[in-house]
Order: sequence, then structure tokens, then C-alpha cells
Amino acid sequence: MITADFHIHTFFSTDSDAAPEDIISEAAKKGLKTICFTDHMDCEWPYNNKEFIFNPDEYFSTLLPIKDKYKGIVDVRIGMELGLREEASLYEKLNPYYKSLGSLPFDFIIGSTHLVDYDDPYYDRFWEGKDTFERILRYYEATLFNASSYDDFDVYGHLDYISRYIPEGYHFEETRFMDICIEILKTLVSKGKGIEINTKSLSKGGKRTNPDATLLSIYRQLGGEIITVGSDAHHHELIGTGFDYVRDLLEKTGFKYYTVFRNRKPEFIAL
Repeated sequence: MITADFHIHTFFSTDSDAAPEDIISEAAKKGLKTICFTDHMDCEWPYNNKEFIFNPDEYFSTLLPIKDKYKGIVDVRIGMELGLREEASLYEKLNPYYKSLGSLPFDFIIGSTHLVDYDDPYYDRFWEGKDTFERILRYYEATLFNASSYDDFDVYGHLDYISRYIPEGYHFEETRFMDICIEILKTLVSKGKGIEINTKSLSKGGKRTNPDATLLSIYRQLGGEIITVGSDAHHHELIGTGFDYVRDLLEKTGFKYYTVFRNRKPEFIAL
């Protein structure tokens, strides 16, 4: 049984209203032993005149007392999800800021690609009037840049995030993008970074995780060892979704353990 959820959002994320204590109660109910809050730090968010960031001082001052309150019930760890950006002017601005955040006492940091050329694949305008193949390739190009150029993260989140939002009717063939995906995985392995198995699509009726067996197998063949598991839940009811599927997936792809982090250091848990 997988008993650690290392990708959870609370009301510190702009797209969630989940209360941390509701999440902890749900975690205890579902038999989770360890959870990590990983709220969004997506600077320069281009949509809806919204900030997609939180105040680190407020974050720690809120979560540390809750962590202590539930000690012995659920092991609460404190992390964040960094929205990495490839756009030149933003990289020059964000890289030093993210380095400064990395010096704070986080247990765990996810690096993710959400935005490419100021657009998120979640929104229609990312795709409208453009060649779908080229947009998918562009996403992976940005991810390769981010994986290569940023250092203050521990695992790469939902590596093939874009596959969730490909327009209906387009036949997505993962093999067409395999060369660049392998380069991304080689880069992560060379830097000692892990990858996440993200189960959010399963909670929405999907049939696969991000990533699924193909990229996980390649990561392992390249020498990758660090795998975290995260529901990417934005509502407390969804934490731990699909973890039985993930256990089977890890065994199928040759892994004998998954990973949790404390003080930015990996800890390996047998399946």
C-alpha cells in the first residue's frame, strides 16, 4: 500500500479552497501516514488578473502549528510546486527568486511546466489556430529547458501534463515525442532529480497517470530511482486517488519502492 501523498493543494493555491485540517482528517481516514502540502508558486500568471502565488511567511506560520497538532496521527510535511518558465525575460527574473525560495525550510519542492509562451494547455487559446503536434512538441521543448536550467526542485511533476488537455479528435501518439522525452529524463537523472507519478487524471475518470508505464520504464532504465506519488488533489476528498493503481504500475515497471522527502532529502519506502 502506498501511504504517502506528495502533491496536495490547499487554500494557499489560487485554484483550491481546501482547508489543511480537512485534508489531514481525510488522510487519516484513508490510512495515509504521510502527506505533503505543495501549493502553487506560479509567478507571472497571465490569466484572469490573478496571482498564482502564496506568501511564504504566512504559509509556514499557518502550516507549522498544524503539523505539530497532528504529530503522531499524520506526518505532515511542507512543500510547494514551482511553476518553471522558459520565456527568456521570465527565466532571468524567476531563477534567482526560486533559488531564494529553495533556501527556506521546505521538505519538498516539485518543479512543473504549466505555462509555455505565456499560455497553459488547460486553456483553449494555447491550441486555437495552431498545429497540435507543434504545440505538444513546444511543451516538451520548454520542459527540457526547465529541467536543464533550474536546480531548486526535487522531482519533476506530471511530466506529460500536456497529454491531459490535447484537443478532442487528435490522435496522440506518445512515440512521436519519445526522443525529446528521453532527453528530459536523461537530464533529470544526471542531476539526481526524481519524477512524480501524478494521479489527477484518474480522479477525473481517466485511465492513465502522468506519466504512465512507458516513461517510467525508461526513467528506470536510465538509472532513475526517485519516484514520488501525488494525487494533485485540490479538494480533500480526492487525496490518495488511484494509489492502488500506482502500486501495481510501479511493480510492473520494476520499482520496489517509492520516495518521500524530509528536509529536501529522499527517503525510500518499500512497496
